[in-house]
Amino acid sequence: MSLREGKAGAETRADLERLVARLAREVEGVEGVNERFKSFNPGYGGSGSRTGGGRLDAFLEQLVTMAKSLASDLGKQIRVETGNEVGELPRLSDLSNSVLHLVRNAIDHGLEEELDRVGAGKDGIGLLRVRFRPGKPGEVLVEVEDDGRGIDFGEIRRKAIAKDLLRADEAADQEALLKFLFMRDFSLKGKVTELSGRGVGLDVVKDAVMKAGGTISVRTERGKGTKFTLRVPLGRDHA
Repeated sequence: MSLREGKAGAETRADLERLVARLAREVEGVEGVNERFKSFNPGYGGSGSRTGGGRLDAFLEQLVTMAKSLASDLGKQIRVETGNEVGELPRLSDLSNSVLHLVRNAIDHGLEEELDRVGAGKDGIGLLRVRFRPGKPGEVLVEVEDDGRGIDFGEIRRKAIAKDLLRADEAADQEALLKFLFMRDFSLKGKVTELSGRGVGLDVVKDAVMKAGGTISVRTERGKGTKFTLRVPLGRDHA
């Protein structure tokens, strides 16, 4: 082996070692985020769970803390607004995991980084809004809204065609395309991570909401943001 070949080999190994080290740091960061999320998430039964019995205000306070911590880990600046117009919510345990998942999705994939937002003419600080409010009689609405990049319908269509869920010559309006997001294993992210992604796990959210007797809908505008609305019966205890 020549000196030049030996030097090239050493540089390649060094590059690989740097890449492995960087990937290890990224994995460690994601794992750290998820451990904090699990300790907060009532569904995991961690020590941070304090939302039993419908303590909605306490849940929202913890949600704000979790959201800001997650955004910081992702290098994003966010403002979190919450609203409780229903008082206590006995069925909170039926909804908390779904709300938290939608919040993670909004922060991880919906809200842009500061430079991207400023470049698009937006405030560099992203907005996340979570609100519980009355709907029709006997119904509560839960809204999770961000002012991020919005959902890319073109990308949904490309992924649906690639998965043989849609023919290339088949017409599909926005409502039809959004339904794909709630299908199992349907993701708009090129790289699936342990954290989240718009579309990753939304089938689980839908199943949980339907199990509680409710429905889920989504409204989105490219470059403006996305809003998920859960409609769920209040339950006998709130009647």
